[in-house]
Amino acid sequence: MKQRTKRFLKTAYLSLAVGVMTACNSGGSSDNPGIPGAPVNPTITAGTLTVAKGPTSVGGNFVAIEKSAKIVGNHLSVSWAEESVNHVETLYMAFNLANSQNVVNFSSTDYGSSSSSGIWICSDGSSSPTDACKGVTVDKNAGVVTFADQVLSGQVSAGQSSTASIITLNGTLHFTPPSGITPTPTPGPTPTPTPWTGTSTATGNNSAVLSGGAVIGKGTTAVNDLRKQIAVTVLGTNTSFTVGTAYATRSTALLDYADIIMPVTNIGTEALCFVQLTGIIYRDVSGTAIGVPSSHFVQGSVRKLSSGIFTDTCLAPGETGMAGTIQADLYAKVAKMEFTLQSSVSANSAPVTSVVPQSYTLLPPTSIYAGSFSIKALNVGAGPALVGEQSRFHMWFLFDDAGRPLSWGLTDSTTPSVIAANGTATITDDVFYDGSGGSKLQVFVDFEDTTLAASFRQTSGIALSASDICPASLPTNELMLCRNEIRNQRLERLKSSYDAQGSAP
Repeated sequence: MKQRTKRFLKTAYLSLAVGVMTACNSGGSSDNPGIPGAPVNPTITAGTLTVAKGPTSVGGNFVAIEKSAKIVGNHLSVSWAEESVNHVETLYMAFNLANSQNVVNFSSTDYGSSSSSGIWICSDGSSSPTDACKGVTVDKNAGVVTFADQVLSGQVSAGQSSTASIITLNGTLHFTPPSGITPTPTPGPTPTPTPWTGTSTATGNNSAVLSGGAVIGKGTTAVNDLRKQIAVTVLGTNTSFTVGTAYATRSTALLDYADIIMPVTNIGTEALCFVQLTGIIYRDVSGTAIGVPSSHFVQGSVRKLSSGIFTDTCLAPGETGMAGTIQADLYAKVAKMEFTLQSSVSANSAPVTSVVPQSYTLLPPTSIYAGSFSIKALNVGAGPALVGEQSRFHMWFLFDDAGRPLSWGLTDSTTPSVIAANGTATITDDVFYDGSGGSKLQVFVDFEDTTLAASFRQTSGIALSASDICPASLPTNELMLCRNEIRNQRLERLKSSYDAQGSAP
């Protein structure tokens, strides 16, 4: 994993459950059934690992307390932690019972006056076993994991800088073997999709509100248990934007991940791009800072800037975009947020290409998801559009009938596709949401003009590399964390390239 920022490292996004999308949705300890992350033996260490080449704060070892061990589908997911004042270390491991693939993640975070973070991983992949985690041996029946010179690679972040790093783990850890260690049966046939009967209202050159379709949500949890309004303070002098009501939402009452959703409107007289919330600080009801400070680019319409740069972070005068981000361990405490709004001026007109969502098809809920939808988008512009590869992060927001947000998602379409004028593109994603009442979906499509050459991306240093891909096997919320961070990293590189050109039209 390359080019991860401090805010991303602190979330330890790789909770690592190779396809265990509901690893935190079930299980818990024998004393606390169904409570994710509840310690199994909170006062008894589960073993000690030696950690070579780690940060000084790690102290050369990891004294583990078992946090959870659970089975979901064909996967075993185990987590341990070592916690002290202003310092937390975590170790996550996922084991595929069907093909013996492993994923291991170790993270270390200091929350003191000089905060720093580190995250390291090895992974056997998601399709065929490799030897990336060859130093890990798992006895799932005995509850024993042995590490023998297992190398993990990652990064250490301090302040605004981040450097590549590797660590080596040795030792043995124990966990409580959960029931259900045999693989589950192969799922049955795919359900029949629900036909589209709703309407599409365009909101930009890449977005539309799709209303009146199938209701999205499992309906197993009251919305009031999954959503709350939070206060907003915009710092500094701002005459270009106004923000709407902000909400903290979560996909399930069993997790404390917080999805922060808020509209942002351009009230100025010129189009602005790279609209960004910077220096975001979350606070509890007493005003104490909580969570991880961060920044986030607003999702808006697509414009072409100087030298052929395209970005979907633009707001024309009067246009409203959406801010959607995710934070771990935040929902229960968050009551307020503060940030500064900044942007760059776009002197260029919108591209002749325009890809607007038209409809969605929803598959019925499963034991994991509220449904899987397929969104159809139409190129209503005069030229061809490129969707996928570099322009690959498509964002959607789910609302109730009153227009209040329920959930959001970020897809990652890495396969490039050229959409001719009047041609269609298909965007797919899964919805992990236990509430109900959502039949209004706002979808934003990320696209570029096909004339943007790959050579320009490479020479400008703004191309996404093969390593900038989140494993599809990550649990749902960790997958969102990963995608959100890669999107922000990509946009930071685009903005830096644009700024280096002197913002010339």
